[in-house]
Amino acid sequence: MSLTSRKAASLLGAAALGVTAATGAGWAAGSTAQASTTQASVPRPSFSKLSPSQVKARSSGKRERMVVVFDNQLTSLPANRAHRRAREATAASMQAPLVAQLKQVRATHITALSLVNAVAATMPAAEAQALSHTRGVKSVVPDVTVIIGDGGKYNTKTVAASQVRKSAIPARAADGQQLCNASNGKPLVEPEALTSIHATQAAKIATGRGVIIGNFDANSLAGNVNMIRPNGQHVIIDAPNPNENVFSDEFNGDVSTMAAQGTVTYTYASQLRFSNIPANCSFRIVGDAPGASILSTG
Repeated sequence: MSLTSRKAASLLGAAALGVTAATGAGWAAGSTAQASTTQASVPRPSFSKLSPSQVKARSSGKRERMVVVFDNQLTSLPANRAHRRAREATAASMQAPLVAQLKQVRATHITALSLVNAVAATMPAAEAQALSHTRGVKSVVPDVTVIIGDGGKYNTKTVAASQVRKSAIPARAADGQQLCNASNGKPLVEPEALTSIHATQAAKIATGRGVIIGNFDANSLAGNVNMIRPNGQHVIIDAPNPNENVFSDEFNGDVSTMAAQGTVTYTYASQLRFSNIPANCSFRIVGDAPGASILSTG
């Protein structure tokens, strides 16, 4: 599940928004000119063409998915609309020697990134080791899925008040929406749509019981505790591994919005530690149709 646009749980997966072809096509003349001007002051990493003996040495070892992160993150070309093409051009030019070297050692799945100045590829272990000591390379890291949280406990640990800055967040927003309920045993309900569209009572009547719905990659959450009913029945049915519980970015939100059981109590402070939200503000995640069952469609 590495570096795909649909699964951003990878360490640098979000950078796929800035993907540019390493052998890429041309850019607008104005952007190229801007990039050329900027490149003049950009220190160039050192990626030389490998000799036959170096190719042989660096082609050894297990092939693994890795991400080569550059020291120079092109801070003079921020990743916004105004600088996007210039940033892409500058990154592609800087990365070209590395891409050429990776091709020499027969690396595969080479993907150039520009939101983060980096190149992802499946490469031999010896090449990854050598690149980690190359001038201009900040780090060479595994391209793996990062588990942000698995909801493995019914009550997540609350961060101590001393670790959370004093909050200026009011109890209610200007439109009257409640932002925090500090009362014990009365966590807020997420997603907030249930409250904002006044669907809470309707959801109690039309629970979705007996209905089967589908969602892509739902199987990855088959074992999530918030996707298991109080009677032990799994919400996600027919999963190859009923105990699987892998963070998969937007699919967690999709599946939870459909049929999360609301059996897990979270604190905003434990999930959003630096959000400045008081430590005693808690919430549950309840789906629109908690009685429905879900099949994976992919």
